[in-house]
Amino acid sequence: MPGGQPSPLVLALSRSPSLRLLRTSLPSAWDRSLLIASENPSLKRIVLTKSRLSSGPEGISSSYEDLSAASLVAEKDRQPWLVEAQTYNRLMELIVAT
Repeated sequence: MPGGQPSPLVLALSRSPSLRLLRTSLPSAWDRSLLIASENPSLKRIVLTKSRLSSGPEGISSSYEDLSAASLVAEKDRQPWLVEAQTYNRLMELIVAT
C-alpha cells in the first residue's frame, strides 16, 4: 500500500457483498491488505496458499496448495506475516475457518 492508502482492489474486497471466500498466497511480510479485506461482513473464509514447485518429464511446473488451519497455527510463530496477523481476531478467525 503505497503511501499507506489501500488500493482500489483492497477496498473493493472489503466492500463486496458477494465475497464469501478469498484465496491468496501467504504473504512473506506484513501489510494491511488482508486485514482491510477481513472487515467485509460477507467474508466467511480466507484461504492462504503456498507455491509448490515440481519437476517432471515436461520440465518444472508450479502449483499452489492450500495451507490447512492446523499447519498455519503450528507455523504462526515462525511466519513473520502470521505473527502480526494473530493480533487481529477477525482476520485469524477467517483464516482458520473451515
